[in-house]
Amino acid sequence: MSGPLIAQSDKTVLLETDNEAFAAARDALGRFAELVKSPEHFHTYRITPLSLWNARSAGMTVEEILGVLEAYGRYAPPHNVVSEIRDFCGRYGRLRLQATSDELFLESDDRILLTEVARHKFVAPLIQSADASGHVRVRPGMRGHVKQALLKAGFPVEDLAGYRTGDELDLHLRTVTAAGAPLALRSYQKQAVDGFLL
Repeated sequence: MSGPLIAQSDKTVLLETDNEAFAAARDALGRFAELVKSPEHFHTYRITPLSLWNARSAGMTVEEILGVLEAYGRYAPPHNVVSEIRDFCGRYGRLRLQATSDELFLESDDRILLTEVARHKFVAPLIQSADASGHVRVRPGMRGHVKQALLKAGFPVEDLAGYRTGDELDLHLRTVTAAGAPLALRSYQKQAVDGFLL
């Protein structure tokens, strides 16, 4: 039987449900592509820069991503799709967000890239200072904003700044719902958890 995936040049991927490799292909594809729609016979996924960067941040390599398209593909993925996957995945990790006890800053091994993104129209308003040594300090409280701005600019940042320990939150779940039924995950919630734990 041929593979259940058909990768198209616009970075959409069709997944045939009536195929013995459907479940394995769905689980693998879900790690780097977004489900757009799921009618009965073919599910449609879209490969986006954000979905690729999320896969990279979860530890997936370019070779693993392309390997899924090749292993489960009915046909070889289009050349432009392979090229764009390599390009977008190659951008991940080139910028890093770091923190000291009192400041948040961007760093990169590519000083030219760092200078360019610090001057980018989406990013510049969020920068407190940048010096010739490549030290780019982010304005206090702008961590999430700078990450969003860098995504818009096409360069995701690898966030290595960590978090401060906060107060402990004491949380308890019911064992029975208000209607008296046992509290349990719904099937789609269980699938999401299973997909995340792959």
